[in-house]
Amino acid sequence: MDTVLVGFFLNSTAVGFYVLADQIVQFIETPADALGFTLSPTYGSEKAEGNIKQAANIYETALTQTLAVYIPAAMGVFLVAEPAIIFIFGLEYEGAIIVLQILSIFIILKSVTKITSDGLDYLGRAKSRAYVMTASSILNLILNIILIPHFGVEGAALATVISYSIYTLFNLYLVKIELGVKMERIYSDIIKILFVSIIMAIFVLYLLKYVSGVISLSVVVAFGGLVWLLLSSKFNLIDFAKAY
Repeated sequence: MDTVLVGFFLNSTAVGFYVLADQIVQFIETPADALGFTLSPTYGSEKAEGNIKQAANIYETALTQTLAVYIPAAMGVFLVAEPAIIFIFGLEYEGAIIVLQILSIFIILKSVTKITSDGLDYLGRAKSRAYVMTASSILNLILNIILIPHFGVEGAALATVISYSIYTLFNLYLVKIELGVKMERIYSDIIKILFVSIIMAIFVLYLLKYVSGVISLSVVVAFGGLVWLLLSSKFNLIDFAKAY
């Protein structure tokens, strides 16, 4: 729907910018999609057997470890969006830079729903989820109509982030009700994740001034990944011995 409205209000070039940014986001989300598909039936089966605490523990672990990957990933995408698009796709796609930076927030939101939404269906909350999905889609439509004429293709990205944020929060609310998820534990881990992400971002931001092409950009990204890996291990954010 977003691309249709971008094409209606703007032009095919703007559609190309949005599609490129969206495809990058979808590619990054592939691991979370696989994890969600694998874990979703577990929540329902554990709850059916009366193991609600076990189901909650599985979800809490999956969510925190997913965020441990995707919050720094989103921050990294935001920082390297400009050189990545210019060096890989060319200056003609410069208009996709801000779109991708806005959608970097969407990366985090999408990673949360990837491991939550399908699980809610197995917990008997498919109808509730469908209602809020419909409501968020309508909101997205309204926001697109309002924002695209004023902000261009970036307005479409903003509409997506705003409307999907509501859908994501509702998913978290439902899973908390169904499984009694301890959000305090998750909040504590998020603070650690943000700390790790900020340290990683500082290194990446400093090194970006030395980027002159795809190879040097790849080195910076790899170094950022190494910093993330070491700090995540230090703070026990990801159990690499039992990595999924």
